[in-house]
Amino acid sequence: ARPCARRAPLRALRPMDPLGPAIEVMGSPRHVALPVLNARGDEYAGVVTDAMVAHALAVGEVENALLAPVGTLALDVLVRIRPGDDLSVMAAKLGGNPIVLVEDNDGLPAGFAFREDLWPLVTGTRGR
Repeated sequence: ARPCARRAPLRALRPMDPLGPAIEVMGSPRHVALPVLNARGDEYAGVVTDAMVAHALAVGEVENALLAPVGTLALDVLVRIRPGDDLSVMAAKLGGNPIVLVEDNDGLPAGFAFREDLWPLVTGTRGR
């Protein structure tokens, strides 16, 4: 996982949030993707990734794309890794999804793990 050394909450978006401010948040290394909550804020609706943002900007006028609500994007499903998940559960989630949300002991989003993070977990090495 790539959580930030200083513990700051991972920002979550709502479906009506415009894409422009989300891009500003995603500009930091800690926020390469952002979870999106449903309108009530009580469940995850999906995740916005950098690839999704690039596609949204490429297919229409940039000004319109920046004002568009993130809920109009085809959000990826948000898969979560929770404390207590064993290695086989983490491997299945990371093997089947390019990005997963890592939650802390309080169930709050701590950061994201990526498929390439799986190898060091399995082998105990620092990576390839």
